[in-house]
Amino acid sequence: MPVGRIAVAAVIPAPVDKVWALCSDIGRSTDWFPAIRSVRPVGDQREGVGAQYEFTARNAGRTVTYRIRVTGWEEEKLIRQEIVPGSGTGLWSELLESMTVVWEYAPSEGGTRLRVAQEMKLKGLADLLTQPWLWVFDRRLYQRALRRLAEVVSEQRN
Repeated sequence: MPVGRIAVAAVIPAPVDKVWALCSDIGRSTDWFPAIRSVRPVGDQREGVGAQYEFTARNAGRTVTYRIRVTGWEEEKLIRQEIVPGSGTGLWSELLESMTVVWEYAPSEGGTRLRVAQEMKLKGLADLLTQPWLWVFDRRLYQRALRRLAEVVSEQRN
């Protein structure tokens, strides 16, 4: 089964521990990820493998709410998130078969190299739209988020 994939990366002008602290604090997501309108933990666990969150985001004129589960966590290196199947509401949510997002953090000249990779599959014939959707909309969404993250980190240093 083919899956659509994109990856975006940027150097964030701060050390890994500072970038990790901001990004791994799910409550701060709305500070640097413009598409995310709200996020709340589901249950008591707030970080690490098994943590779950419900988030509402707006992208390409559509608003969706999904539950995500953290399925990978390596301190200051990686966070892997998967959409919980059947948890979505909003336009197109019933078409989503699967989605995984992996955030990778690495020291780099000038700060932290942050790479985000997304894999997505839509159901049935809608899957023909997966790769174009990722390329046109979600790629830009992550590019904006990484630019905003760099701004937030810079503001915190000043």
